[in-house]
Amino acid sequence: MTTACPSTNPYVTPTNQAMIAIKGGNAVIIVSSSSGYNYSAKNVELMREELTKSGFSKSLVQIIDAPVTKESTEFLIKW
Repeated sequence: MTTACPSTNPYVTPTNQAMIAIKGGNAVIIVSSSSGYNYSAKNVELMREELTKSGFSKSLVQIIDAPVTKESTEFLIKW
């Protein structure tokens, strides 16, 4: 599952998408806007810490490094 993260809500959107993905047995890749990237990256860091504490692989939640380009987003959609 890949989610595009709107900069207007860089905390709630990745968290909700990650919960849904993991509950369904999937990993999630967060693709954040450049303006919301720092918030989303911190959120992903916190989620990964909690996954590790709970005995899950932290790689279940990943984030595409900034800057996110149109090409990298299109690649994820096609992949």
